[in-house]
Amino acid sequence: MNPIIGKKAQVTTFVILGIIIVALALAGYYYRNIIISGIKGEMPEAGFGGKADDVKDYVESCIIKLADDAIDSIGMHGGYINIPANDVQVNLANPMQNRLTILPGLETAYWFYDKGNGVQNLKIPTIMDMQNDIAAYIDNNLIACTGDFKDFFGNVAYKNPKTVAEIREKDVAITTRFPITVSRNETIVKMEKFSANVAKPLGNLYNDAKQIMDKEIKSSFLEEKTMDLFVVYEQIPYAGVDFECSQKTWQKLNAFRNIKSIASNNMQYLKIKGTNYVLNDESHKYYEINALNNDDEKLDVNFMFSEEWPMLIDVLPDDAVMKSQPFASSSAGKFVSQFFCLNYYNFVYSLRYPVLVSLAKDDYIFQFAAQVIIEQNQPKKNSVDVSYIEGKRARVCENPLTKIKVNVLGFDGSGRLKELNDARVSFKCLGVLCDIGKGNENLVFPQCLNGLIIAEKEGYNTNEVMATTNSEQEISINLEPVYEKNLTVLITREDGGDRTILSSEMILLQFEDKEQKYVASAIYPLDKKIKLVAGNYNARVTLISNLTTPLQLKEEKIKSCNNVPKNGLLGLIGITEKKCIESVIPAVILSQVISGGEEFEFILSREELEASKGMVVYAVKNKMPETVNDIPKIIEQIAKNKDNPNFKLPVLK
Repeated sequence: MNPIIGKKAQVTTFVILGIIIVALALAGYYYRNIIISGIKGEMPEAGFGGKADDVKDYVESCIIKLADDAIDSIGMHGGYINIPANDVQVNLANPMQNRLTILPGLETAYWFYDKGNGVQNLKIPTIMDMQNDIAAYIDNNLIACTGDFKDFFGNVAYKNPKTVAEIREKDVAITTRFPITVSRNETIVKMEKFSANVAKPLGNLYNDAKQIMDKEIKSSFLEEKTMDLFVVYEQIPYAGVDFECSQKTWQKLNAFRNIKSIASNNMQYLKIKGTNYVLNDESHKYYEINALNNDDEKLDVNFMFSEEWPMLIDVLPDDAVMKSQPFASSSAGKFVSQFFCLNYYNFVYSLRYPVLVSLAKDDYIFQFAAQVIIEQNQPKKNSVDVSYIEGKRARVCENPLTKIKVNVLGFDGSGRLKELNDARVSFKCLGVLCDIGKGNENLVFPQCLNGLIIAEKEGYNTNEVMATTNSEQEISINLEPVYEKNLTVLITREDGGDRTILSSEMILLQFEDKEQKYVASAIYPLDKKIKLVAGNYNARVTLISNLTTPLQLKEEKIKSCNNVPKNGLLGLIGITEKKCIESVIPAVILSQVISGGEEFEFILSREELEASKGMVVYAVKNKMPETVNDIPKIIEQIAKNKDNPNFKLPVLK
């Protein structure tokens, strides 16, 4: 996964951004870039001493002002002068309407939103809707703007105006038929048709906004980026395993606050590829979204989420205090848990929050809002039933569109790469695994943002490459060979000598290469072979010995207390109460205990693995515990055994 930038970035104050938007909109009312062309009012050249021209100029200025106001309002409100009536039932559980309140007095329409009952709406105004709104706004306000011609000397009679607006890429053409008769003394002047062009790129920005919304509907890139935050940021409890003996806990309210803060800080970095921005770092390409058909270096596109806006979050398990669980659900887990402190956690989130998308060009702004919806850790459109995750039946796999050449290569002992025949290629997108075909061929992939192309072949470690499969490309995936080696474990005594393992002893081995996601494990002497790849390993060797006299752990009660939100309305405004949870650790009789081992790092090269037949691992022996209180001391000593002068790294022979 590409790194998420912004964990230490400065927090953007969205209130200020909102004020800037308002300021730009207001400035548009006073500093207009308007071209008036083709005035076709039929007027005589004499008879009013310029007064007829005054009427004409006054009407034209009103049409221009009203058209300008209407176009600005449409840009600020997501394509509407008046946002449609709210069709969402608003309550404490669902505070979101069909519009986003950016700041008090400034709202914009949602183009995509959930009505709160699982019904999703896509409401994008059409060009015709906006043209009709502009025309109606001019017609409804033109007479008031002229002041009913009370300031003009003479008699001015008129009929109701009728306006037609045409939205084009770079401007909006206005044609108004407004029959006016101006009479003074015995002179009569008639005028009817007025036309003007308002140089604001409403059509251009509207079309770009539709393409961005279409990209989000098809690929759910906002949801994908949001779920990436859950994986990257430790402040958000999501899923993991740890070897701590104490249970991990998180206050749910703090976790929710962290989600809002992290989403707010990262949303500002999203950019639309081909628009006006500069990448400060190559890793920032992660934030580029390929959504537009044509590049436009004069276009600014910004994505915003403010912590002041609502975010609805549900999490399962639904406890006030989120906790990790001991890994003892299976017989193997119960056995291993006697020797290791092992906890796991896996939280399932559903959330909904607004994102403001703002497009700016030539001093004009067009913006709209969309709701980001995640349901049980899945994007809104591609949620998958547990029984429907893998295989060709999965919906995301049914419509492959993009041709991609996948070269699957394997290393030999000298580090040279060779083409691997019959390697299988699969593709993981939105939690769905698709079987694609064989490597070193032209394959067809479903379109997906930041999916994983996975290559595997028997005798090699599986490898994966992140790729956005929206365009044709060629990708290479290199696989490391897996070497099966004979395994020998020797016990290092306190005097520095080595001996073979006793029948009353057992060794647990775990070698992990995190970068390659490879883990080799063995229980010696049950396992006499071990499979390894070249890489950098974190190793854990644990010596377990039988006790002649079993040790008994008495039942123990542990009480942990946290401040949690009060039930009801008080909790919504931040009032908390102290809540304590009492856990009981049952009595346990230990017939086996940890009596030695070590934790260390080491490197295995391809050359060494290619030339060797086996591996010898050494385990440092510590004193046997005589009481229960000795067990923590031995575990602590194991972490220090790598500094023991008798410690030895594994050897390939």
